[in-house]
Amino acid sequence: MLDDVFDGIQPGEPSFAMFRRWIQEYEDMVVGSSDRLASNEVHSQLSGTLEVKLLALRTTNSMDSIHFVSTYAPIFLELVRSNPDLCPSHDSVSIPLARVLTSGRYELGHFILLDLVCPMAYGVPPVLDYDTSLPPSESNARLHDWINGCPLEMKLILANINKHVAWARVLPSPDWRPLEQQLLSWQPRLHSVAQEESWKRIARLAVQESWRQALLIYLYMAVCGVASNDPRVASSVRQVFQVVDTVKPRLQTVTSGQFLMQQFIAGICTPHEKQRAQVRSKLSNVIETMIWLFPVSKFVPVLDHLWHGAAAEGRPILWRDYVDSRKAVIP
Repeated sequence: MLDDVFDGIQPGEPSFAMFRRWIQEYEDMVVGSSDRLASNEVHSQLSGTLEVKLLALRTTNSMDSIHFVSTYAPIFLELVRSNPDLCPSHDSVSIPLARVLTSGRYELGHFILLDLVCPMAYGVPPVLDYDTSLPPSESNARLHDWINGCPLEMKLILANINKHVAWARVLPSPDWRPLEQQLLSWQPRLHSVAQEESWKRIARLAVQESWRQALLIYLYMAVCGVASNDPRVASSVRQVFQVVDTVKPRLQTVTSGQFLMQQFIAGICTPHEKQRAQVRSKLSNVIETMIWLFPVSKFVPVLDHLWHGAAAEGRPILWRDYVDSRKAVIP
């Protein structure tokens, strides 16, 4: 089945059923071994549990992402706070974001990314609090960026935007202009790969640029409170679609899946029916949504509700209009 996924072939339901059964069997094996573990093996078991639960989330639709983050946050916190390399201060309330993301612990990085995109998609506060004050070291590996396509700097900015959105619910939001300046001035990073085809380098640049534009949309809409027809929002929406269209002819299924979240954010704001149809088609693709971490296919009915309601006939919307549609469809 995995060969089919990476070749872009739609597996049949029997293949999905078999894959889900394998995941369940592996999950039962990992979770069921806890009573036989020595004390020094407990954290390895917790790590395995988190990793298999993340895989199950992407392939079985057994739990909403926001519920998943809330449920498994205690395991994540135990893994981070018990490791002095990840969290030097065991009593710290905030998670040192850059330190964890550059640790090479993929299950922790995947969990963090899920916790960062859930507030954007669901319109709710983040479950965990992140310390973004420590800049990432240039010497640290960034392999996690290659897997999900979202650059480390964008994750740090997204964490800060989420904080601003949460603060604005009860207090005046802090100055958002430094975040805007970080996004406007940021330049994509490329690491050399031996004998890499040129179109793949262009695709990686395109993924990074689309994240920058998507976060500008989120900042202007959710923090600044402007409407979707604001020139800054409209410009970023247009650029997301232009970037995707530029590389679309050469995209493989794996690479194409790395544009899903950005297209989702742009799709919320676009007034054009052609672009809405493009987003709807992309987000409905089971294979591509399995490859990326966040199950955006669940939000297609949310977009339909928005497009046929507050945003009908291309009318401009506010961010709260999207959140209202999400609450109506996914309570």
